[in-house]
Amino acid sequence: VYRAWRALVGPITARMDARRYELAAFAAAQARRSSYCSLAHGEILAGRFGVDVARLGADPAGAGLDATDATVMA
Repeated sequence: VYRAWRALVGPITARMDARRYELAAFAAAQARRSSYCSLAHGEILAGRFGVDVARLGADPAGAGLDATDATVMA
């Protein structure tokens, strides 16, 4: 299953900014109400990119994202 997932996500993310991918994944996890995925992607956003994940989760519009990242989150 993991190999199939990597085969799917690899080409999608190959040219995508890593931070933007994590924002999209976090937004999708929030929309699906997946606490596991929200935590996993939130941890990457906070640790690697310094994103205030609590603020992002509570109010994405007020999290200081640029227009493109806000659109990705929406």
